[in-house]
Amino acid sequence: MRIRISTLVAALFAAAAPAMAAELGMAAPALSIDQWVKGAPVTIAPGDKIYVVEFWATWCGPCRVSIPHLTELQKKFKDKGVVFIGVSDEEADTVRPFVEQQGAAMDYAVAIDPSRKTHEKYMDAFDQRGIPTAFVIDKQARIVWVGHPMAELEEVIEGVLDGSYTVEKAKQREARRAQMMETMGRFETAMNAGDKDKLNASAEEILKTYSDEPRLLNAVAWTLLTYENKSLHNYPLALRMAKVAVDGSKEKDAAIMDTYARALYETGDVKGAISHQQKAVALASSEQMKAELQKTLDSYQNGQAPK
Repeated sequence: MRIRISTLVAALFAAAAPAMAAELGMAAPALSIDQWVKGAPVTIAPGDKIYVVEFWATWCGPCRVSIPHLTELQKKFKDKGVVFIGVSDEEADTVRPFVEQQGAAMDYAVAIDPSRKTHEKYMDAFDQRGIPTAFVIDKQARIVWVGHPMAELEEVIEGVLDGSYTVEKAKQREARRAQMMETMGRFETAMNAGDKDKLNASAEEILKTYSDEPRLLNAVAWTLLTYENKSLHNYPLALRMAKVAVDGSKEKDAAIMDTYARALYETGDVKGAISHQQKAVALASSEQMKAELQKTLDSYQNGQAPK
């Protein structure tokens, strides 16, 4: 899992991007779709459905990575009335062959919007400049969450379904994310400057202030374990952060478990690393993720650090 810092932290920040002409709780705009490439046309309206509208493109690497995850979530929540829709602004002759090649790996509705009418009403309105970006729409047809599909999407859907996730709580969460961005900015600055003392101090601040943010702790711990400037590595601190993240995730997150196993390995607990990496493999949300985690497990069992 080499991309932890560039994906998960970026995902946290993406979800915190400020809204411009729109805000959480607003009525979801109608989808203006040129063509439905896969699945039946979807009309967003109040009722018994929850919608996840994800903006993506065939050329986008992170989008490709998220496809199996979205498929898994569609399967998990299909019987609970959750409808996933992938929207690309590319032409049909680009999107259709890609979707056909994906087959069952991309098992949700896919639409094209080359005129970018839907992009304007969603992506531009919320000042979202990167993809993939997902919008969650509740049963009242309100946009209640915007963010990277690999960050919190599953938890948000579950919260919308059971009523524990509300727009008011979401807005409070976004305000806290802004503070997280500022704190993480200090960490990134110290990391780029190669200032180990400031980096460790910033990491300690993050651990103290955001002990209830397992994904953030996971990203920071992974950096302390694997950053290219090895002089900045801090295995004991990474282990403490990873343990808090594992506990905070209730040992249900494969990526967080993977980081904890790595921290155990780097601090000399090979047996513990193997045991927890086995748990990470079992928790994998896709076959692609499981294969990657299995390679890491094989390395531990062979007494080697993952490459």
